Formats: sequence, C-alpha cells, structure tokens
Amino acid sequence: MSLLTFENKEGTLTLMVDGNVLSTNIKALREESLQLINGEDPSVGPWDTLVVDVTQAKMIDSTGLNFLVFLCRFVKKKQARMGILVGSASVQKSLTFVRLDRQANITLVS
Repeated sequence: MSLLTFENKEGTLTLMVDGNVLSTNIKALREESLQLINGEDPSVGPWDTLVVDVTQAKMIDSTGLNFLVFLCRFVKKKQARMGILVGSASVQKSLTFVRLDRQANITLVS
C-alpha cells in the first residue's frame, strides 16, 4: 500500500502523505518520494515547486523531520521552491523549531 499520492498542476508537484511521518514508515516514504521527484515515474512530469502535504499527520518524529530537511536540500539543489502544508499547530511548531520555515513555506491548513 502506498503511503503517498501525488498531483502535478502547472509545475507544482504535491506529495500527499497518508498519516504520520515516523521512523516506522520513513524508509517507504523516502523511496516513494525519490521515485516521484527524480522523474522515475513518467506520469509525474516536470515541476519547479514541491509541496509536501502532511495535513493528515498528527505526529512527525525526529526521523520524519530529517526526511523533510532532506527534501528541502534536494529541492534547493534543483533550484526549485518548496512548501509544506500542515494540519496541526503542534506539527507546525516542530517544523519551525528545526527552522524548516527558513527553507520552505509552511502553511497551517485548518
């Protein structure tokens, strides 16, 4: 079962994560994400903005935070933009605590 779905609208690739971002599922999430952002799946198409939708996540542990930092670095090397959609203030605080707000646009979706 896939942990994420995606859509690409006008160059904005959105990865929608189904559930929490934890050490227990990070290996599969990383593999699925890399296949999509590296262009290994021809249905993805070109993109210049990556949005990671973690609105379904109630928890993101340290391994999950490291994964998001990895994605930010990948996007920066590609000279693209990145956004993160969150569904809870506690997740937003965690992302801000590790200063991801300096590398990505973090939006709280209510």
